[in-house]
Amino acid sequence: MRKTLHDVSLMLLLLGIVTVGTTVTTSAQTSDSANARRDTTIVTIGSDTSKTAAWLLDLFSETGVSTSQPYVMLWGGQSMISRTGLEADVEPVISAGVSFGTETAKSIPGGVRRCSRDGLYLWTGLTPDSSATQKATLGVWRFGFEEIVAWGYASEESASGVYFIHGTNNGWSILDVTRAPAQPEEQYLTDFGSAMRYGETMRAGIDVRFGAVSINAAYTWDQIYTRHLFWKQAGSSLLEGVADVLVVAFVKAVGKSSPKAVPIMHFLMRNGLAYGFKSLRAKNMTWPFGADTSPLNIQTYSVGLTVSF
Repeated sequence: MRKTLHDVSLMLLLLGIVTVGTTVTTSAQTSDSANARRDTTIVTIGSDTSKTAAWLLDLFSETGVSTSQPYVMLWGGQSMISRTGLEADVEPVISAGVSFGTETAKSIPGGVRRCSRDGLYLWTGLTPDSSATQKATLGVWRFGFEEIVAWGYASEESASGVYFIHGTNNGWSILDVTRAPAQPEEQYLTDFGSAMRYGETMRAGIDVRFGAVSINAAYTWDQIYTRHLFWKQAGSSLLEGVADVLVVAFVKAVGKSSPKAVPIMHFLMRNGLAYGFKSLRAKNMTWPFGADTSPLNIQTYSVGLTVSF
C-alpha cells in the first residue's frame, strides 16, 4: 500500500514537471513570434521610408533610372526692352523662338515627377511697324544654350500632368537699332552696336502636359551685357551659384518629409533667387563687383507648345 502511494506521488510529480515545461516552452514560442512580427514590421516601415528618401535623392541627382527623349518647343510672345538710365520709351517687339534638345524624366511614388531639358535655342524679335510709332525701335536675334528643370505632379505610368518650370539660358545676341532715341539717350542702345553680345537668362513658367504634347506659359528675363568682363562676371555668377546650391539643399530637405511640396518650393525659391539677382544686376551687370555698367533688359511673356518624341 505504501509502495503504491509512493508510485502514484512520483507519477504526479513527473506529470507536473512536464506540464510546467510545456507551458514555458509555449509562452517562449509565442513571445518569439510576437517579437519576430514586431521586428518585421519595423524593418518594413524603415525600408519604405528609406526607399522614399532614396527615390527623392535620386531625383535630384543626375544618375539613376530615367527616360530620355528628344523634344522641340515653339513659342511666341511680346518682349519689353529697357535699360537703367534710358528714359526714352522703346517699342515692344513681337518675339518668336524655337528650342530643341533632350528631355530626361524621373518619377517617385506619390505622384511627383522631375523633368529636365538640355538643348539649344534661337529666337528673334521685331517691331511690327516701326513707321507707326515715334518710340525707339529695334530688332533682336538671340541664340545659345538652355537648361530647364521642371518639377510637377504626374503619375508613375504617364508624364501627363502639371509642371512648374525653372530655367537658365546662356547665349549671344545681335541687336539692330532701327530708330534710335534722341541724343544723349541714343548711346544707351548704340552701345550694343551690331556685334554679338553675351547675356544670361532666367525663365519661370507653368507647363501642362498631355502625353507627348505640352502647353506652357512663361516669363523670361534676358540681360545682355555691353562687354564681357570675365573675372567680375565669374565672381558674380559664383555668388549666385553658391546661393542656388543652398536653395536646392533646402528644397531637398523639405522633400524628405513632404515630397509633394517639392514642385512648389522648387519653383518659388529658385525662381525667386534668380529674379533677385537679375534685379540687382539691372544697375550693375557684375553685382556686387562694381562694373558700374547696366545691361540691356529684355522681359518676355510668352506661350508655347512642346512636343516630345
